[in-house]
Amino acid sequence: MTFKKFKKEHKGGFRPIAAEDIPGFYKKGSSMYGDCDDMIVVSHLYQSLNGIYTVYLKNPAKTRYLETRYYDNGSAEARLTRGRPAKESDDNTGKYDFYIEEIGEDADYESLEEWIEQLCIELDDIVPIILDLDAGQWVDITPYI
Repeated sequence: MTFKKFKKEHKGGFRPIAAEDIPGFYKKGSSMYGDCDDMIVVSHLYQSLNGIYTVYLKNPAKTRYLETRYYDNGSAEARLTRGRPAKESDDNTGKYDFYIEEIGEDADYESLEEWIEQLCIELDDIVPIILDLDAGQWVDITPYI
């Protein structure tokens, strides 16, 4: 089953947030990843040879914003925010190119994984990147562009 088919059958966007060895490990209640009421484990998606399973959390309905900076030295970084970022005072100094893309229904990207698919990211790197982006941290995406 493809990820797109899974989303269509379950009527909603899902985003990968963590990997665990045992399907069904997450139950309702709190965990290190927050409230698990909307979490499901999909054992047949992104299953690797060592038996890692990907956990998906239902996407919030609100639009989120992905702020990306491409620096003149070739490096790049991204940050995910709930509110539209304001341009900083140094964004017109020529230090970097500044882009804001919307993520959500009727946005630039329907989901965070759709944006991630355009990058050349190793499977092992996806989960830490998503967790850092969800936490609102700046993530170095230089190796993946």
